Amino acid sequence: MTVYKYFLRMVWQRKISISIFLALFLSLSFMMMQPKNRGSQNFSETPLTVCIVDKDHSPLSEQLTAYLKTKHTITFLADASLSDHALLKKMRKDISVGAVDAGVIISEGFERKAELGQKGILSIKDGKQAAAFYIDWQIQTFLRFAFSTKEAMGVFDFERVRNALTVHTEVITVNRAENTLTTAGLKYFFNFLGWAIFSLIINSIGWALFELHNERLSIRTAVSPVSNIRFAFENFTAQLTVITVFLAILIAFAALVYRNTIHNLPLASYTLNAVVYAAVVLSATFMLNAALKKGAVMGIIGTVLPLSLAFISGIFLDQELLPDSITKLAQVFPTYYYVRANSFTERMLRPDWNNIGLQLLFLLLYFTLGVYFSKLNRVRSKIEFAQK
Repeated sequence: MTVYKYFLRMVWQRKISISIFLALFLSLSFMMMQPKNRGSQNFSETPLTVCIVDKDHSPLSEQLTAYLKTKHTITFLADASLSDHALLKKMRKDISVGAVDAGVIISEGFERKAELGQKGILSIKDGKQAAAFYIDWQIQTFLRFAFSTKEAMGVFDFERVRNALTVHTEVITVNRAENTLTTAGLKYFFNFLGWAIFSLIINSIGWALFELHNERLSIRTAVSPVSNIRFAFENFTAQLTVITVFLAILIAFAALVYRNTIHNLPLASYTLNAVVYAAVVLSATFMLNAALKKGAVMGIIGTVLPLSLAFISGIFLDQELLPDSITKLAQVFPTYYYVRANSFTERMLRPDWNNIGLQLLFLLLYFTLGVYFSKLNRVRSKIEFAQK
């Protein structure tokens, strides 16, 4: 394991810069993970500005809208003929600039879907505003009361539903709202983690790889008895060891911040996605070092690429707010699928195997190319050594 140990010693030489970066990242993350009104204990007393689009126009959807009007200030979108994707993007934008606090899209066939237990309504909220999550509880409460009357009487009795809902109940804590809030906070943390992983790898592992492939060491390894496959394996294993330590520190920090509610959060699903993405980034770094072999070029790429991918893939800005052209460009990079998997976990509270699988395909591609370029470099070094 000579290559493995030497690689770890080189990474250790960067311990000061790595420690500074980790400290800054954890400080920023802690501020980012704090909701805007975490101290609010009574969600029911917080009226919001809610934009509603009703594409169903059924008695159920109209009565739901009327009920929400009693709780919030309701606005209606002028052009409701837009596609769900366009509506979602517009509402996300309005929420991000503070025009509204939340949005509700009632899809066509909502009443029929609700009867079948399917999702026919979409709520869009500010992930860091605790009170906005109470609207989900209100919608679910209304639907539960409405379908209780239909089950008992064969038809909806909206008057009875209204009477039941007018009974004032002091809401001290809404567990679902709190759990949804902390799940959203975890999503933002793990999205941000995608940029941190890339930056950490470039500033530690990327530098070590460059040193490992300098001319002097390349000639020594070219004539060593270590096979190409073993050299690549020990190299990649050392990288995995380093990033495992990084992830352990960062994920332990998230678990500590949410220690009181961690048992209700999909931390394992987020962690699985982060581990897969880290392996993908490691294989990409391995490939780039083997292909470029120039520290200056690698330094430029290491500075520009992580930030660029963070902007176009949805780490710093939600994917729904990005132009279609940018989104299509982002789809050729694994970061896009990493962010999508985090969004899926936020909604479904389980791993997104489809997007995780796509990331694994990128890992296989990058690692294969890295081994190929590494083999070419070693053959070239042997030829140069023989000519001297």
